[in-house]
Amino acid sequence: MIIQTTIGEFCPFEYGKGLSINKRLSGNIPVYGSNGIVGVHNEPYVPTHGIIIGRKGSVGALQISDRPFWPIDTSFYVVKDDYFETVYTFYLLKSLGLDGMNSDSAVPGLNRDNAHALKVNILGTSEERKATGRLIARFDDKIENNRRMNVTLEEMARAIFKSWFVDFDPVHAKAAGNAPAHMDVETAELFPSSFDDDGLPVGWINKTLGDFIEIQNGYAFKSKDWTDEGIPVVKIGSVKPSIVDLSNCSFVSAEVAELKRNFQLRVGDILIGLTGYVGEVGRVPPADKMPMLNQRVGRVVCKRESFEPFVYAAMRLPEFKSFAESQSHGSAQANVSTKQLQEYPVVVANNLLIQKFNEILESYFEKILTNSAENQTLAELRDTLLPKLMSGEMRVKDAEREVEAAV
Repeated sequence: MIIQTTIGEFCPFEYGKGLSINKRLSGNIPVYGSNGIVGVHNEPYVPTHGIIIGRKGSVGALQISDRPFWPIDTSFYVVKDDYFETVYTFYLLKSLGLDGMNSDSAVPGLNRDNAHALKVNILGTSEERKATGRLIARFDDKIENNRRMNVTLEEMARAIFKSWFVDFDPVHAKAAGNAPAHMDVETAELFPSSFDDDGLPVGWINKTLGDFIEIQNGYAFKSKDWTDEGIPVVKIGSVKPSIVDLSNCSFVSAEVAELKRNFQLRVGDILIGLTGYVGEVGRVPPADKMPMLNQRVGRVVCKRESFEPFVYAAMRLPEFKSFAESQSHGSAQANVSTKQLQEYPVVVANNLLIQKFNEILESYFEKILTNSAENQTLAELRDTLLPKLMSGEMRVKDAEREVEAAV
């Protein structure tokens, strides 16, 4: 059963409460602004789960907290007694386009009265809404678990690279007469046990990224090339750490893409930002339509494909991003050249050790890409089922059959 009501009747917006930075005490309670978590505090303003809505600044931006929180005065918040009904309400609000309800052109703001007046159709009973929220939460939980696993795998990859090729921990251990920690005997034997006069492990040499890679610049698509749908194009804003975000791409037609096929990307390609977010590095996830490469985004092409994990790990270190930023120029926004990036110094070990490192990391990166592909599938299925569930067109029991195959 579907009933019509208003936002003000179903989920009234409450005002957040100001909490300046100097009044926030150390704790684990998230403090939310209009666009997400902005800090922590030692006590909540809202003692339960809830939804945070951007009131000033990021108008209509939505966040959900599964625990007590503090929304500051640039935000509204909504509370429901049951967490799964809160999830249902969150997706109901997402469907309303609150980010387009800007009531003040000078200072962006969401007018509460206008939002409260919005008419909405909702499932008629709390139990129906809870059941729908519970089903949708299964998608979100799996997506979040995959995301966290990817973060952990990335951190592990960077930690191993830094330990082996920056801090030389295994070499220091062997030089002191100890066995390298967390390492099998076969791998440990690949490390030298002393340093040369330059402070490098014996037999290792200084090189630059340019010894291993070339960087392909993207294509400068013309204004007439852009379409509302078609083949996605990765722009600067899409290059996120670890995984390139294909959800906010622009598009060109299949005909244009075919003419510029040399700029079509593949799964796992390493991309780097050359303007604005210089030095940001991510890999291309699986996609139904593989994207194109836009100008001022670079594709890293390894001269030896087997060296990709080594190169990627080197470019994901904070030191690399700092180097890229130090080499950038431009008053309006930072720019860096591919030539400058290729001058980044790396210490190179013997081929057998790099091969062993690549074998370890390749399994991490395959899992990261697999998780990313699964998240895309889950999000698409969730977004397909959601309007049917919210409108009552599909019952939860029927949708669960499709979910079981995916989650």
